[in-house]
Amino acid sequence: MSPVEYNGTILEKDNNSDNKSENKSERTQKGSQEEPLTNFPTDHEFATLRKVSESVSLYALAIVVVELAERFSYYSSKVVAQNYIQYPLPYGSITGTPLAGDVDTSPGVMGRGQQVATGLTTFSTFWSYLTPVLGGIIADTQGRYITIIASSLIYFIGLLILTLTSIPSAITNNTTPLAGWITATILIGLGTGGIKANISVLLGEQIKSSVPYTQVLKTGEKVIVDPNVTIQRLMSWFYWSINVGSLSMLVSPAIEKNHSFWLAFTIPTVVFAAVPFILFALRNKLVHTPPRGTVLLEVSRLLRIVAKNIYSFNPIRWIRNLKDTQSSWNAAKPSVYEKEHGFVPKFITWDDAFVLEVKRGWSACKIFFCLIFYYISQNQLSNNLVSLSTTMQSGNTPPEVVKIIDPIMILATIPILDFLVYPFLRKKGIRFGPVLRIASGFILASLSMVYAAVIQHYVYTISPCGEYAATCNTKAPQNLWIVAPSYALMALSEVFGPVTAYELALKKAPVKLRAFVTSIFLVQTAFASAINEALVSVSEDPYLVWMYASLAIVTFLAGFAFYAMFHKRDRNEEAENAIGKDRQE
Repeated sequence: MSPVEYNGTILEKDNNSDNKSENKSERTQKGSQEEPLTNFPTDHEFATLRKVSESVSLYALAIVVVELAERFSYYSSKVVAQNYIQYPLPYGSITGTPLAGDVDTSPGVMGRGQQVATGLTTFSTFWSYLTPVLGGIIADTQGRYITIIASSLIYFIGLLILTLTSIPSAITNNTTPLAGWITATILIGLGTGGIKANISVLLGEQIKSSVPYTQVLKTGEKVIVDPNVTIQRLMSWFYWSINVGSLSMLVSPAIEKNHSFWLAFTIPTVVFAAVPFILFALRNKLVHTPPRGTVLLEVSRLLRIVAKNIYSFNPIRWIRNLKDTQSSWNAAKPSVYEKEHGFVPKFITWDDAFVLEVKRGWSACKIFFCLIFYYISQNQLSNNLVSLSTTMQSGNTPPEVVKIIDPIMILATIPILDFLVYPFLRKKGIRFGPVLRIASGFILASLSMVYAAVIQHYVYTISPCGEYAATCNTKAPQNLWIVAPSYALMALSEVFGPVTAYELALKKAPVKLRAFVTSIFLVQTAFASAINEALVSVSEDPYLVWMYASLAIVTFLAGFAFYAMFHKRDRNEEAENAIGKDRQE
């Protein structure tokens, strides 16, 4: 065994491993033909020099454009779904748009009511964030790029079906729009799964160096080019592109209110049609990590060894093992297995470093599991808060447009954090680690739900129909923009919560398992949507105040518990991220 030192922390590396990923004798910049790096920072330099991001190629930025186009299509088709399903076809309309001069009637087609509409849109979210698990498995074992391209074609077919079943001749038959919407949702969800699990990973693979190194800037300042800072910056701007795409929420509701649903669905279909062509053009311009078809099998074998050493029929020993799992993870290391048994079985095809990587990935997954409570609150933005907006006066503003506050706030906040706040904190040596950032996201999401509860109570107070404002023929005498602060608070929570989770998925996952670990993060939205589905019975008048208040309390307590459990991880962030960086990627 030979030691690898990273920022003062000694990590062990197995030089005699027959792992299929060969170790490097010297660490080099990934995807380049440059000489091996030798300008590694000393401990003193790492503690005192400013840390910066490396420059990113234009081809990598093109990946961000793909994500932007995909999110544009996703949000523009989703933002009008609540009205499309909830409200009936307006009198005299053949497009779902109210006739000219009718400002009190909401656009709609199916007339299924708020409960059904909330249930179906919640299912749509659930499905779209469950499928990344399948997309991650396929990509990590069969190939990332081909998975993304195939998924984009499936996605496009779904959008095409959605558009064709919303044309005037189709919506005259009430069952056609519903059947078309469900079919399109299934196909779009499959496409989303293959894209969402892999596109951020593909972007992360374009980082040239997986280890920090020193560099002298043109100004003469010596800095550390830190891959962790690069990942943080890339994921921030990746999430920024998601929200540029979500600006389609400005376009679709206006078209829905003033023209038709079919045109509102046609525009995202046309925009998304460019995605497969962009991906094909980039195929030889990007760095690709080849799949390792046996990686999931290897991980399952490894975890089986760990679980076997944790579990015991003796409950006292079992509890003791759960409190201290280090020895159980060590048992899966080939070097330890050989010492204890005198040989290494053929099914152990990994090295000691891989065990540490899987352990690190598992630690990230435990963090992701806690995000279910965050997303239960965050999911309210796309259904119940939209319905709350429809109970108030809107003038010529479609109720869905208020959701635009969320992406606008994110688009304004991310550059401020990336160019001003985070560099200032790094320069001053103030640690604002991933766990603290995610905990901050929980608290802000809780405040968003507190505000929603207050506004819902206010609407009940001023509505002519009291606690049955949603079914009232007269709107509450209050402009709908009063709900905007709830969206703004949730937007602030997102730049700390989901953005950091994307970052952790890249930093913590084994190189060959990044898509699968990313999908574990994304699937928490699906689990939260399933819980939201169970809340459908209280997602209507007169229970909404209590629902929002309950979510606020649960989210706050979850954030407090999350920080209490994981706050120590921020102290060992750099050393933990260094595990496995000496291997060939």
